[in-house]
Amino acid sequence: MNGHLLALEIKDTPCPDSADIIPKGTGGQHAEKGAATPFSWTLSALILKPTVKGLVILNATTLYMQPLVEKKNGDRDGESALDEVLDRLAQKMDFSACSRVAVAIPAFLFFFRHMDLPFRSRWKIGQVLPMELDAALPLPDEPHTHDFISTGLSLSDDHIFLTASLSTTVVDVIYDGLGKRGMAPGLISSAGYLASHLFFSSLADRGFYLMVDVTSHCLVVNGILDRNIVGFRSLVMSPEQRDTHVAMDVSRTLMLFRHRLGITPPLLGCHIILPHVRGEEMDIVHGLKARLEKILDVPVVFEDATLVLPSPESQTLVLQPDAHDYVNAFAAAQCSGKQGYLNFCRNGNGQGAFVEKHMPQLITTGVLLLFCFVMAVAGQYMDIASLENKSAAMDRRAVTVLKRSFPEITTVVDPYMQMKIQMRQALEKSPGARNMQHRFVADTKITDLFFELSSRIPPTVDVEISRLVFNDGRMVISGNTDTYDSVDKMKTAMESSAFFIDVKISNAAADKNDKRIRFKFVFQTTNGRNDVSMVKKENS
Repeated sequence: MNGHLLALEIKDTPCPDSADIIPKGTGGQHAEKGAATPFSWTLSALILKPTVKGLVILNATTLYMQPLVEKKNGDRDGESALDEVLDRLAQKMDFSACSRVAVAIPAFLFFFRHMDLPFRSRWKIGQVLPMELDAALPLPDEPHTHDFISTGLSLSDDHIFLTASLSTTVVDVIYDGLGKRGMAPGLISSAGYLASHLFFSSLADRGFYLMVDVTSHCLVVNGILDRNIVGFRSLVMSPEQRDTHVAMDVSRTLMLFRHRLGITPPLLGCHIILPHVRGEEMDIVHGLKARLEKILDVPVVFEDATLVLPSPESQTLVLQPDAHDYVNAFAAAQCSGKQGYLNFCRNGNGQGAFVEKHMPQLITTGVLLLFCFVMAVAGQYMDIASLENKSAAMDRRAVTVLKRSFPEITTVVDPYMQMKIQMRQALEKSPGARNMQHRFVADTKITDLFFELSSRIPPTVDVEISRLVFNDGRMVISGNTDTYDSVDKMKTAMESSAFFIDVKISNAAADKNDKRIRFKFVFQTTNGRNDVSMVKKENS
């Protein structure tokens, strides 16, 4: 695990410690209470070090910034706002060692929708999303980046996906601001959605829950079924709205989740993720808790961020203004580099998404495959070279044998063919060459004799042949049978064969141990190819 990780959360809510007056040390200016100030947003930053036990906080800070999406003269001025706050961040903490960046941005910048599709291929869905979602966006002429996650639910034969859309301009602002400093984000996602993943351990493995992330301007409502986010909505609040109206909006969102997704299990609880609030704001939050318990009729629990954030590596580091303000930044760091989360980095679902996300693994795999291919080809060439060397050695030996056996040969073209011709000529000149044909005839005749014996012996005769000797037309067979009568039957059968000139019983005696008759026949057979051919013609 090399390199540190920079986690950022851009919030549309100023720090509650100095919501009205911006300290001079941060490059701000005084403002009247309640008046709009150019530093009405904040940036919370964490530098984390990956370890075997998890992420460790090395440094943390929160800075004021101009609105990321504020328009001036018809153009977005978010890029200059992010540039300015990153310059101040570089002065306050050294993030040059950070090789990865994760960014959480306000949830109200996203547009969420559920979509039913008959397939689950991420590549196919990535091609369909722009056509399905662009027409439904509030500003269809403005380009948007889309992403989706599977809810694990289905209606009929269609699978239900949770989709989200973010203005491409916002993505470009983040990329450009970080790109000037030699960094590129590995995760861009929604605040509130990311924070919910940190508190899954407080939920039961099975069941339906609501997880609500509360800020001064917005409520992010997550519908969680069996520890899987199936619904997500951002509810913008105005200062005039009372807790009753907000609780009713949460109840309507719950009803939307149930009807749209077909969720039937009862709601088991509602968990609220709090920002750093105090005084009147804390009273408002407690009033919202009481209203939610009454309307939803389920227990409402406050989640404590200090239980999920790791302790800083340095004991002198204190999270200012409060640990709760770094929940989404830390959640972004936890989710960075993992699959299954909404991520709006460039090419998140395009045709180049897989290549861009897995480029290091693809390069490693390609190098490995190339190495294996080179080794396989080299192995083949080595085998071929070895065989060629063996063949050349064999040819040299053949030439040596040919010259030693036939010294009269002076020119060698094909040693094997020349050796074959010389052997044939030598056999033809040899005195014993004529006997080769007679030996062939004899071999053929033996086969015919075996067939004749098998066909002539009656099937009813119980006979075992233990020895057969054939030499120069004379054949001797030894064995045993059950009775003397069987010996006579075999002799009679063999005498009727044209293969045998004479058939004699050389010996026939009873065996005392086995109680069988031992016999020995002597046959005189016909000789020569012509005799055998004549016998075959007569039998046919």
